[in-house]
Formats: sequence, structure tokens, C-alpha cells
Amino acid sequence: MSMADRPAGQPERPGPRRLTRSRTDRVIAGVCGGFAAYSGIDANIVRLVMGHGLRSIGIGLVAGIAMAVAATRLLASLLFNVAPTDVATFIQVAGLVSAVSVLACAVPAARLGGLVAIVLKSE
Repeated sequence: MSMADRPAGQPERPGPRRLTRSRTDRVIAGVCGGFAAYSGIDANIVRLVMGHGLRSIGIGLVAGIAMAVAATRLLASLLFNVAPTDVATFIQVAGLVSAVSVLACAVPAARLGGLVAIVLKSE
């Protein structure tokens, strides 16, 4: 709707917001910049929270997979129709744990960004 088609006094409605990668803020492939732009918060806050969270997720996944492979002999008698070292199962479980963990990092990042904005506005 252009200016001429719109009734006087009515603001132009923006289109729906889309969650996309940032083309200008390319740290961590633009994901943190895109999430920050979508949420309306500073990209450095998102990068800080997500960076620490992703580092912990990576360490936990490597340690968890190593312990799972080490424990296959103990758990082999409990598994039915699945090999103890089934690669597809390991990948699916690691993907599910990663997705839930990233979501668990993104929610506090969004909340923290809103809190920082409120504190900075009050000062």
C-alpha cells in the first residue's frame, strides 16, 4: 500500500518479520546477528550467550558420545534390533540433544537482551 492509497493518519504496516541470517554481521555465519535483528537486541549479547552455550554443548556432546561408545559392551544386552554402535542412532540422538540445547541457549539470550535494553534506558 503506497502513501496515496493509505487513509490519512494510518501508519504503514510492516510485513511479517522473518528470522534470517544477517548478511552484514557474519560472525558465527550470521546466525547470531540475524537472531539479534529479529529480537531487536544487540548482536554482541546474543553472540556472548550463544557462544558460551555452544561451547558447552560441543564439549558435552564429545564427552557424551565417547562415554556412550565406551559403555556399548555393558548396554549390548539391553538393546533389541539395534547394534550397540549404530551410527544412525548416535547421529539422531546427538542432533536432538543439540537442537534442544541451542533452544535452551536462545531463550535466555532473547530475555537477557530485553533486560539489558530496559536497564540501559533507565540509566
